[in-house]
Amino acid sequence: MLTTAMQYDIDLGPVSLTDWFWRTAYQAAYAAERTGAPPPQNFLVNGMNVNPLNTTQGQRAKLTFTPGKKHRLRLVNTSTDVRVSGSDCCQDQLTCFI
Repeated sequence: MLTTAMQYDIDLGPVSLTDWFWRTAYQAAYAAERTGAPPPQNFLVNGMNVNPLNTTQGQRAKLTFTPGKKHRLRLVNTSTDVRVSGSDCCQDQLTCFI
């Protein structure tokens, strides 16, 4: 259990995680009634990511970590139907207390 008593050196604040659809909510709901929830076309971290169809468009969110320091992140998953794990968004070691 994460408590505020846990020691950290740097608070990076909230980090939002969400899925992204190019369809309107009405189009997605219509499709969901017939075939189930559609998969998202992209995943955003703090509202940012590259276009998966053209990676020269957009940019990835960047978080700065200081070696040897403990960082506090408040992950906020606002996605509609997606489970997020550290391996989905992090290529380096990430330890999450949930």
